[in-house]
Amino acid sequence: MSPVSRLNDDQLRTRRIIATAALTAVAITFLLLSNASASASATSRATEPSVQAAALYQNPDDARANQKMPRPVRPQEE
Repeated sequence: MSPVSRLNDDQLRTRRIIATAALTAVAITFLLLSNASASASATSRATEPSVQAAALYQNPDDARANQKMPRPVRPQEE
């Protein structure tokens, strides 16, 4: 007789539930840890070029404000 045939259905069901719960917990932990490490590494590397690009970009409205010129006014339709 094999060892599995000695177990009744309730014991097999309990072991299956425990195994499923353990695998689910391991999978969730892995996904959370991999997501946290990916976002931490992506934040440090990915933001550097955007910060540099933002420093080089000059908004046209800022240029007008620095020149102390009035904004152009659109003529009203009659």
